[in-house]
Amino acid sequence: MNTFITTDNFKEYTIGKKTERLFIMKENGFNVPTLFCINEIPEKEKLLSFLNDGREFSVRSSALCEDSSDNSFAGQFDSFLFVKKENVYDKIKDCFLSAEKENVISYCKENNINPDTIKMSVIVQEMIDSDYSGVIFSSNPQGVLNESVIVMGSGTGDNVVEEKTDVTTCYYNRTDKKYYTEKSCEKSPSMTENLIEELISLCEKTEEIFGKLIDIEFAVKNDEVFILQVRPITTINNKTPLILDNSNIVESYPGISLPLTISFVKEAYSGVFKGLANRVLRDEKIVNRYNETYYNMTGSANGRVYYKISNWYTVLSFLPMSKKIIPVWQDMMGVTEKSVDSDEVKLSFFKRLSTYVNVISEAFSVRKNMEKLNASFPATEKYFRENFTADITLKDVKSLYDEISEKVLSVWDITLLNDLYAFVFTGLLKAEIKKSGVTDYEKTVNEFISGISNIESMKPIRAMIKLADYDRKMLDELNGSQKEKELEEKLDAYPEFKEKFYEYILLYGDRSPEELKMETVTFRESPLLLMKKISELSSDKDIFERTKKSLLDETEKSTESITADIKKRKKRIMYFAEKASVGIMNREISRLNRTRIYGMVRSMFLRAGEIFCSDGKICDKRDVFYLTKDEIFNGNPDTFADIIEKRKRDYKGFYELPAFSRIIFAGKEFDKNIIRTDTVSGVDSDEKTLYGTPSSAGITKGTAVVVKDACNPPDTKGKIIVAKMTDPGWVFLLSNSKGIISEKGSLLSHTAIISRELKIPAVVGVKNASELIKDGDIIELDGNSGIIKICGKEK
Repeated sequence: MNTFITTDNFKEYTIGKKTERLFIMKENGFNVPTLFCINEIPEKEKLLSFLNDGREFSVRSSALCEDSSDNSFAGQFDSFLFVKKENVYDKIKDCFLSAEKENVISYCKENNINPDTIKMSVIVQEMIDSDYSGVIFSSNPQGVLNESVIVMGSGTGDNVVEEKTDVTTCYYNRTDKKYYTEKSCEKSPSMTENLIEELISLCEKTEEIFGKLIDIEFAVKNDEVFILQVRPITTINNKTPLILDNSNIVESYPGISLPLTISFVKEAYSGVFKGLANRVLRDEKIVNRYNETYYNMTGSANGRVYYKISNWYTVLSFLPMSKKIIPVWQDMMGVTEKSVDSDEVKLSFFKRLSTYVNVISEAFSVRKNMEKLNASFPATEKYFRENFTADITLKDVKSLYDEISEKVLSVWDITLLNDLYAFVFTGLLKAEIKKSGVTDYEKTVNEFISGISNIESMKPIRAMIKLADYDRKMLDELNGSQKEKELEEKLDAYPEFKEKFYEYILLYGDRSPEELKMETVTFRESPLLLMKKISELSSDKDIFERTKKSLLDETEKSTESITADIKKRKKRIMYFAEKASVGIMNREISRLNRTRIYGMVRSMFLRAGEIFCSDGKICDKRDVFYLTKDEIFNGNPDTFADIIEKRKRDYKGFYELPAFSRIIFAGKEFDKNIIRTDTVSGVDSDEKTLYGTPSSAGITKGTAVVVKDACNPPDTKGKIIVAKMTDPGWVFLLSNSKGIISEKGSLLSHTAIISRELKIPAVVGVKNASELIKDGDIIELDGNSGIIKICGKEK
């Protein structure tokens, strides 16, 4: 007896997974073309009476062993498209017989399968003569777990699978809901945003139903999407994911970073975190067990720097009460994905107990050790200046680099404990003020931790203001210089200013936007840039006078007005506020010294570039930034030109990709090979009210200016700056602005600290702010509540 298996009765039969999944999809309301399944060759007349007239059909195999997690049997059995009603019977027979074909026997032999055990089902489905068709992968088969991939071409699916048509591929990051598309050629079809969102939604719902990574074969006819097939992805192992997350680190390394920066960052973080582990564990054997973890605290993909966040959690797990510390760390670092995934840290009871003793001891010594570190730094800087000369050899550059690394990395891990010290006490302060019942507690917290006397991060802008306060006519003349040599000659006419100008470069010449990237051109490398910035600072007299009055006011803040409304828990609040302020102050000192360390390293690598360039190994000294640190010191210079040329091609593609906050790899991270980027998604919304974390008190209204490149910024004077993130070098931009809105950041981020000291309203952690707010929008910014209103366009 022949039975036609349909959605109504499929659960009563043993059928192939391919068919079963389609019935489940149809049962859940998905748009699956009418289909039935059979487990044996049917009676021809009965079959013909079951088929609808005037339709064409697809006839496909659905063996019980097909599309399994162990063996896919991809392309082994027969399938037929556009089959007329009268030919369906013959094609069904062919599908059943395909189980006996030579290629199937060979496949079974290769995979240790008995071919006699193959049980065949056949699907008969109404054919969709599609305008477009393709495949959606819930995860990129290359091994990117949070990136869905849509491949679409004109016509039916066989054209796409067999590469008979030009295709468009969409790569969709499901964490950020951002995507880009690539076309194989100009004739490839375009994907509309609505279609992409519909397919991704369909994919997410399907993945939820089956509970595994899947790929979906689809067809589009007259803008209607049909599901033709659902299969598990069997080629990806997602049990041990590698998570790259840009929380906080994107403030230091925004946008694209070149290979030298990426390699140096990896080495720096490795040394510092191993030092931290030594302080906490004080057991060389256990510390060395995690060497691979320290070496992989950071990673990169497509030219962008990320934390390997799981390894951070592993190291943080060394700490006592890590389950309580990690949420505080996440909050202060601006980590939005709160789930914790790390390697298990196995410590004996007594070793775990000793970490409590070690950390408590280190906590009591943080303040003293930070003061010691800060006091010792000038000696390191002096040693570098004495040994770094204009004609230093490459061999001596490497020796000096190793010596400076040893001097710095052997003690710099204390800055991590100080960061934790600042994070914890700021978190405790915030909790206590909230418990005190104060209205607008966020504003009160900001008032407590702002106005720290002579905070280090403000010294460069205060010194620049003094330079900008010189005679305007003289500043205009100097700013008119076209070349470095011309400026140098003009400065001779103004000896007093010249002395102050070069003193500034000596002290603060490495502070600039994106200062932690090796490839950044700083004031030390280009005094002409400094002259331009000084001139810009004083160009608007009224704004300059207000800025000067605000920043050069050395009146210490009074806590009486801040504590006036606090009726309880005042003693605890004052204690936590004092501890948090000390932690923040030391943090800012170490950050400026870190900038100087990076300046030393940059100088050494630029010297290496000069040597390679003079030897004819590279075309320009700045091409050295396309090499890694190990290649510079240990590589073959004869290969540098080819390496640099390839990387420049790769980076041209990287600049076209959107910035993703999180990338989850199934295995080792890798860079994309960009072919032809067609579209990159933006964020579009009619939303007029945005929300974030208030980080500097005050309310202001003004014109928005979106800053995408801090090294070549638009005019920000008297405007509200909107950015993805800031770093300490942004202090020069922020000083003339009315306020700041940042997508990234937390209470202790660069944006928050600098804006509080500048006394300008700021809100951080505003999702997609730089895309939702446009240049010229009138913005109402409330730094007390974290509410931002888009009021309209500038008239």
